[in-house]
Amino acid sequence: QVYEFRVSATTGLGEGELTTPVTQTTNTRAPARVASFSQFLRRAVKSPLTLSCLVVGNPTPRPVWSFRNLQLSTNRIYEITTEGHLNIHGLEPSVAGNYTCSASNLFGDDSITYTLVVVMPPKAPVLELQYTTTHSIKLRWSHPDNGGATIQGYVLSYKRDPGNWEEIMLSPEQTEFTLSGLKCGSQYYAHLTAHNRVGTGDPSSTINTATKGSAPKLPKERDIVTANATSFRLNLLQWPNGGCPIHYYTVEYRRRLNTEPWILVASKATENLVIRDLKPAAWYSLRLTAHNDAGMTQTKLEFATTTLSGISIAPPNDLIMDDELDRAPQNHKVLYVAVPVVCALILILSAVIVGYVMLKRTRSSYLGDMLPGQQAGGQVGLGIQQQHQGHHHMSSCMSTVQLKTAERENRRNHQVYTSSPVKQDNHKANDH
Repeated sequence: QVYEFRVSATTGLGEGELTTPVTQTTNTRAPARVASFSQFLRRAVKSPLTLSCLVVGNPTPRPVWSFRNLQLSTNRIYEITTEGHLNIHGLEPSVAGNYTCSASNLFGDDSITYTLVVVMPPKAPVLELQYTTTHSIKLRWSHPDNGGATIQGYVLSYKRDPGNWEEIMLSPEQTEFTLSGLKCGSQYYAHLTAHNRVGTGDPSSTINTATKGSAPKLPKERDIVTANATSFRLNLLQWPNGGCPIHYYTVEYRRRLNTEPWILVASKATENLVIRDLKPAAWYSLRLTAHNDAGMTQTKLEFATTTLSGISIAPPNDLIMDDELDRAPQNHKVLYVAVPVVCALILILSAVIVGYVMLKRTRSSYLGDMLPGQQAGGQVGLGIQQQHQGHHHMSSCMSTVQLKTAERENRRNHQVYTSSPVKQDNHKANDH
């Protein structure tokens, strides 16, 4: 029997034209055919998926599914239904690829292929710090792997420490951003995420940085306070701010060495102040605190009013002692270096002197033992010279007798001389 087929398409505006008729004759012998169509599919990770495979033919064929050249069967990931469809439970990157459904009988065969792409959220961007100022932080990044789907945007999360997280939505084309209006001299944290139609990816590494500036520095007393007989003038605007503007000052005072509570002059002063109605020639304690975005700095100053005639009074004894104690560590440092050096020099000099004396004594003793005749001869020559000068009228014979007598006398003198330490020192002087 012959059948005729025509197809038309219908939209919201109506039905279109019919196709040219196609005739077909029925046959008891029909080759196997797959009535489904091949497709390219993108599906989100962890989502389920069913792949259809309608087969026809006479005899009726059985569908066979294969993936990466391996025939599939029902397991924890895949399920083949009685109709021949393939269910995939929870998509993962490992199941992405080509799935083929084939059918065959005695009169022919047919197959279709599904190409499956498992779409992931974007990878984590790499966030980098470019620079900081007192009130801003500039960040940049590069586009990460989109996970198989176009990146739809970024979310920059940041917070001040301490503080709560805030988020800024950024376009997918952006690769840098400047956080502005930040607190001066403060610590900040920031990280970035990218998202596509599947979801939001992992966050980048957290940037930990600080805006420029610091808490107020300690002021110099002479720059901050000037005094007369009954008042203090506080030049608060001269306080070094550490790079961050000072918002306000807290000023307190009381009589020095007084156990009474501090007297609050101003809790949030923004201008220079004058503390009035003070006692002349009296010492006071001032406690000043400066506040800015980076923190607070407190200092305690000791100041005195002058006499009514404008003369400054001497500091009390305990204040002088405290000042000397403050300088003492520097003196100790000098002593720790100087004393060992001086002691070392004294020891070296003493060793040299002792060595020199010992060497001289050893040398003199050695010469006394080795050259007794020469020393005696020196004494004889001296005696002969003296005899010739004292007795010019004596004969040569008498001179010879006197010479022998003097020689014997000199030998006796030499024995006494060498046994006396005092004489030995004189003898050494003659040698030289």
